Amino acid sequence: SFATSTGMQEEYSQSIRDNEAALRFNGITVADVAEATGALITQFRGFTELSETTRNNIVQFSASLEKAGVDAGTMAGAMDDLVSVMGITASQAIQLQADMYALGKEIGIGGPQAVEQFGAASSRLAKFGGDMADTFADVARTAKAARMDISDLLDITKLAYFELGVKSFI
Repeated sequence: SFATSTGMQEEYSQSIRDNEAALRFNGITVADVAEATGALITQFRGFTELSETTRNNIVQFSASLEKAGVDAGTMAGAMDDLVSVMGITASQAIQLQADMYALGKEIGIGGPQAVEQFGAASSRLAKFGGDMADTFADVARTAKAARMDISDLLDITKLAYFELGVKSFI
């Protein structure tokens, strides 16, 4: 439960109820909001330091994506990478995750799959900085066309770069 996993029931119980009320029309329950909130508290290091409005936006977005099939923990981990490692704002991270969901639907791999693959690849894509999302989109499209998993294509790309680097020293 939320209380057991976070120990922060008192601090967040009203927020959970308020966010559930805002999302009820989408079929999102208190349990859904509590799960999203718990994942964000435990896996997104800067979450508790954000403003209440920003936290509510992230919780509502995360609970909505979870209802659409994205794992709450994956979403929270990706938010942590994007904000803590990449240094983008929480609002930018939300938009980036929404863009990845739309990309997945557009290229036919599904929104949840694209968000999860992007989250898994974000640390490897961080070297592309502001071009990270475009790079991921290119890799995702190429992987789809080649009928490969995105992470497999990234592994091949990493190996090719490594081999090029080794050859340049020989």
